[in-house]
Amino acid sequence: MTTDETTEDRTLTNASVAALFHEIADVLEITGELPFNVGAYRRAADSIAHSPTDVLAAYRAGTPPRLEGVGKAIDEKLAELAATGRMADHERLVATVPPSLVTLLRVPGIGPRTAGDLWWALGIATLEDL
Repeated sequence: MTTDETTEDRTLTNASVAALFHEIADVLEITGELPFNVGAYRRAADSIAHSPTDVLAAYRAGTPPRLEGVGKAIDEKLAELAATGRMADHERLVATVPPSLVTLLRVPGIGPRTAGDLWWALGIATLEDL
């Protein structure tokens, strides 16, 4: 998902919800968030991706599934996403980095930490800059 889309612009399958949480983890890592917090979003994304249940449908039905790695804060984000099709924290987070920075993650060998370092230290935010 690019940062100029909203979460309501796409079909909210388990795979797309997991991708959304992976993107949150990437942005958190780019911005230097604590590894524990980054890992929590990655674990939640993996649990959502591998869930045999349609996670958001279960939230809408009032029977959210127990997902490994999903605590209260992430549970609240899933409930918001199920109810509104949007996640305010995601929108706020992706607005903190240049949209082009996420494209750097597609370059082999450049992960979120390296992309963040390139941006903070050298001002590199696009493939052209690189």
